Amino acid sequence: MTWPTYFDLRNTQCFYDLIQEERTQMSYSIHSTIQELLSNVQAKAVLERHLPGTSSHPDLPMAMHMTLLQISYYPEAVQAGVTQEKLQTIDAELKALG
Repeated sequence: MTWPTYFDLRNTQCFYDLIQEERTQMSYSIHSTIQELLSNVQAKAVLERHLPGTSSHPDLPMAMHMTLLQISYYPEAVQAGVTQEKLQTIDAELKALG
């Protein structure tokens, strides 16, 4: 059985390079996943400044593939003080990172 060319592992590095290039050009926002935000030192600092403890929260593994906006709808986020105003501030700072 032969696999289609898009499963060809010889091209993996090429795809990896494209993804890395896109990642360096990507701008961050509240629509970025938590994983994307925490992988960037500056974006992580924005989160920690406005939402202290974000990077060490016990539920972090469950939230890594969610966006900050998605998380904001959970009652626990509201109880932690995640307001629309705070989200707008975070969004503006993340977008300013470029």
